[in-house]
Amino acid sequence: MNDMSAPPTGRAASADAAGDHDPEVWPEEDDAMADHRKPRDRLTRDSDWVRRLNDVVERAARVSVFTGQPPGAPALPAARTAAAANRQLVTRPEGWGALGEVRPRTRKLRESGAPLVSFYRDDPVAHAFDVLRTRLVQTLRQNGWRRVAVAAPDAGGGTTFTAVNLALSLGRIPGSRTLLMDMNQKRPGVAAALDIGWTVAMREFLSGASHLSDHIVRSGETLALGLGADSFQDGADLLHDPVTATIIDGAIDVLKPDVVLYDMPAMLEQDDLGAMLPQLDGVLLVSDGTRTTARRIAECERLIGGRTQLLGVILNRARPPILGRG
Repeated sequence: MNDMSAPPTGRAASADAAGDHDPEVWPEEDDAMADHRKPRDRLTRDSDWVRRLNDVVERAARVSVFTGQPPGAPALPAARTAAAANRQLVTRPEGWGALGEVRPRTRKLRESGAPLVSFYRDDPVAHAFDVLRTRLVQTLRQNGWRRVAVAAPDAGGGTTFTAVNLALSLGRIPGSRTLLMDMNQKRPGVAAALDIGWTVAMREFLSGASHLSDHIVRSGETLALGLGADSFQDGADLLHDPVTATIIDGAIDVLKPDVVLYDMPAMLEQDDLGAMLPQLDGVLLVSDGTRTTARRIAECERLIGGRTQLLGVILNRARPPILGRG
């Protein structure tokens, strides 16, 4: 009879510690006693410890990163590294055609008197944006560029009005793809400008908390919108995060737009545009003809200089000519 008070030794100790209470134990290593060892097929079949080990190995194989998640498995947590953020996008391969679709409305725009070029084609404003569109497209194609920020020195300068109308004008090019992203997290305005109800904050997408197809929607066949809601003060902090840059790159790789427009907050009031400059091919600067000074424009030019291209200065709200002058 075994002495249960004595501490186990050798392989018997390992089996007992692992919870295998089979009374038959392995002796110490000895070629002369090899025929007394417990056969491996019997160990695999009878040992609780080995059965548990096999179960763990099988479960690990089913959820391996090489074989993917099993059917019905819970969603993985949001990515927090650059590589993982990129994987989050490419593991759900959804392109332009898979995006949900919305339709802009015009009631609020008619009430505010701010024309949208796609609905007021005879308005001089529509012609001005079409001219801007043509020059921008030619410049981008000549240089192989596509990422353009629309910004103003100060808040209220007409950045969203400019970005939305330019995007609508670009969206009328047959067979093209334009992506407009509302990157003004402090005062998001694209959804309101197009009279589209929207409740999801842009930071949900930029941080990896929501997927591309849950956030970006199409308006017709040629225009996609990254909309924002709610107000956040730390937009620049998020844009400095390498994960955010990777998520934006992944979205562009999946959707393959010809032009990407970013509606940015005031350049001299917040650092959002500064954080985005490494990802941009150029900036369109919007000048409010009623209050933007040459000094403010020069300050913006100094901030942009050497870091990306200043593609042009757009004059918004130009003063009407004085009576009696041509």
